[in-house]
Amino acid sequence: MHSARTWCSGLVALVSTTAAALALSPSHARAAAPSFSASLAACEEMRWDLDDTLRELVELRVARGRPLTPTDVQLALRRRGLTVVDPVFRFEPRAPAPVPAPVPAPAPVDDPDAEEARERASVDRAPRGESPLACEVARAVREGRASLRVASPIVALDIDVVAATGARAGARESARSVWRVRASFVEPVDEAASLVVAGLVGAAHTHPLLVQSGRGEVSVPSAPAGDAVAQIVAMTARGPEVVAERWIGDAEAIARARAEADARTPRDLVRGLAEERAALGLPPLAPNASLDRLAARTLATALARGALTHRTPEGLVDDRLQAARIAHRGAGELLARIPAGADAASRFAASPAHRGILGDPSLTHFGAATRRGPDGLDWIVVVLANLAHGSAAPGQPEPARPTRRAPRRP
Repeated sequence: MHSARTWCSGLVALVSTTAAALALSPSHARAAAPSFSASLAACEEMRWDLDDTLRELVELRVARGRPLTPTDVQLALRRRGLTVVDPVFRFEPRAPAPVPAPVPAPAPVDDPDAEEARERASVDRAPRGESPLACEVARAVREGRASLRVASPIVALDIDVVAATGARAGARESARSVWRVRASFVEPVDEAASLVVAGLVGAAHTHPLLVQSGRGEVSVPSAPAGDAVAQIVAMTARGPEVVAERWIGDAEAIARARAEADARTPRDLVRGLAEERAALGLPPLAPNASLDRLAARTLATALARGALTHRTPEGLVDDRLQAARIAHRGAGELLARIPAGADAASRFAASPAHRGILGDPSLTHFGAATRRGPDGLDWIVVVLANLAHGSAAPGQPEPARPTRRAPRRP
């Protein structure tokens, strides 16, 4: 486990091309037979919910006549209690019918076996990820072809509201709930993870989640009584990531809040981060040239590798700070790939895990870098730290790092 706390915001468009007919299969599983069996069972358990979600997304896409937003896709999943994150919805409109040839071509012969083989091949060619659970449903419809792919190491995230306290008329924001949260991983892993909880506004709160034999349970004694979002954060090969998300309360209201954040007038990143900190009752982070340079190097590495991840060849953000000889008492990192000109601060604040880092009162300084990525999106790196003694002069070592560290969490 690592002392640095880092989160990646995957806020990108989810519509591109595909080819398929109705099918469902685990599109990736680790080599061990038990993992594949568990992944297959998890995919089968989600089969009908995923198919219903895909049908809803296709109908919405056809009705609008334009690509859907990430929030549209997330809402369709959350309505059915699905907790997977970073879903990939693909839609390929049917091409216009070609002009008939002077001599009609022979009509194709229906071959169910050949069609079934094409379906299986489509699933087998699905992108391979690192998650032990990756499922895809695909469907041919009158208007074209569509697919929905999801991947997660979490097969279930159950939240039961067992008690409510402090509720009174006209003061809903003061009401709190007690939650019982249970998470089930696809594999029987033993690891430490975190549960991050936040309402639509206000601070995010992190709760340690000890996972044993693939099962973790935690009681949240002061959870929001209104609409809220809960996320599971775990360490992956790419670094700490949000691996599951559950919406509690009115899913439509949560989707509207996210859509409003997406549509907010773009702010200068420094001003936006300061305003989001102020909304949490915290002073702004102080800019720091050394952190700016570190963020710029991290972004340059990401662009060269074609992947914006917390774990780079130099390690996580804490490793990179130490390599740069920047003394600090805790650090965090926020990453985003968002549409060009979108408001990055709003995107960070909309996610509990990102809001938790941005709203960490122990962090005092930040550095940031933004560049247009090869996908046409803005790639953003924000490094936050509690600096021990400021920045060292170029080529000079920092004083020894203090022994006091930030709490260990992913």
